[in-house]
Amino acid sequence: MGGLSIIAAWENSRTIDDTPQPLPGKQFVDVFYQEIPWGRFYDNGLSWKMEERPDAPAFPVADADIHRFLQSLFPETEGDKHQVASLFLSEPRRLMNLLIRPEGDKTVPVRNHIDAESRVARHTTRGLFVGTMVPPTASDTQDFDPHPAEPKLSGMQPKAPVFIDRQGNVNFSSERDPFTLLMKFNYDQRGSKAGLPVLEWAAQQVSRYAGIETPDTALMVDGDGSRAALLSERFDVPCGQDSRWLFAMDGAALMGLPTSDKYKANPIQLWRRMDEIARQSKGMSDDDRQKMAEQFFDRFALAWAMADGDLHAKNVSVLFTCDPSAPSPKSIKSTPWKMTLSPAYDTVCTRAIPGFGDDRMALKINGKDDGLSLSAWEKFGGQIGIKDAGNRVACLSEKVALGFAAFATVHPAQWGLDGEYAQSVSRLLDRAATVTRERARYMGVHLDALPQVSINEVMESRMEGLALNTGNQDQEEPIRGKSEVDDMR
Repeated sequence: MGGLSIIAAWENSRTIDDTPQPLPGKQFVDVFYQEIPWGRFYDNGLSWKMEERPDAPAFPVADADIHRFLQSLFPETEGDKHQVASLFLSEPRRLMNLLIRPEGDKTVPVRNHIDAESRVARHTTRGLFVGTMVPPTASDTQDFDPHPAEPKLSGMQPKAPVFIDRQGNVNFSSERDPFTLLMKFNYDQRGSKAGLPVLEWAAQQVSRYAGIETPDTALMVDGDGSRAALLSERFDVPCGQDSRWLFAMDGAALMGLPTSDKYKANPIQLWRRMDEIARQSKGMSDDDRQKMAEQFFDRFALAWAMADGDLHAKNVSVLFTCDPSAPSPKSIKSTPWKMTLSPAYDTVCTRAIPGFGDDRMALKINGKDDGLSLSAWEKFGGQIGIKDAGNRVACLSEKVALGFAAFATVHPAQWGLDGEYAQSVSRLLDRAATVTRERARYMGVHLDALPQVSINEVMESRMEGLALNTGNQDQEEPIRGKSEVDDMR
């Protein structure tokens, strides 16, 4: 785990020439889903088109939206500067579950898949990753000349594409490797954002305790306790025997917005766009659409309860799923895609971070990004068909505040953290507990009248939510509070 500073340099140094290239005539690029040929993209001079193979499902993105969708998959330092078509015509690109390569290119597609031995939960105890990390190769750390088909990631926070092998080793994903997890690491060791991976890890545990679906995560701590990284399992990668096609798309791409406008989206318009697509899907029932509406509302209510000021349009995604092995009687292209809201990711109490104490909602709810009362949430819920909106946001506020209060009782030494980094983490969690308590009080919830929740109760919700029995639960010892750890030190 001592290579995190190297990892940061490795990831931040990955840039390419941003000079736009002219698009010569009508040319095709091959598209693969995982290792399966899907069809071909081409640009007819007006918009992108998708020409699917006869034996493949229809592409779930309308032709008019393909360019924005592809742009959304690029790192934010690249996506808005480039003519995306020119990049694909010149070199292969591996973006999430897609490989897009020029005609004639021989880059071999790679299957992203998670089996029982490569689940992050299999190698996690008390929320901590207990495997090891394979150090980056010389080409990763010295040459800074990655293969163009190595996985690329959007977003501004330092992160790396990785996978876990059967021995529990975290490996960097090259163009030949699967990409099944994100590893988010430290901005710096002592600065204002020190400890952010731990804060986000805690926020994910609290979210699940509050009843919100989240990806499986684990905290990976350096051997000397001086830094940590967050491992987050991809929710759009098939696990075990799941043969479905999984296809994620963020809210900015759904609305046709460039990445630079991710803070300008209107949540009501975003919901209407999602509902419009859901109504057109043959795989969606009325009950499915109502459940998605509730999840959508809860995602924004969670951001409010957690004082998360980073729920922008790229942090709200939908997940399309279909089963190509069970086509309709007419044609596989009629295979219905079902759409659900993705698990909640990138959740964090931003107001707990030094310098962000006045942070507001990233997207305005009916014109307001702060001071949202229960009646404001009831109005928002009514606009998307939620009848118990006020109760939902109050319950979420209660759970979030109780969860962070439990985390604030834990001495960071329990997670292997030490020194200045541990002190930074402790301050972040204390501040998150204070902020979320104030937010709950604003929603009419008074924690003093409620029984205190232990950290073990919060972490148990993580275990209950796992998709498999990891074999680690019975061995996990209770996490001690700060006072108990101080007595032992």
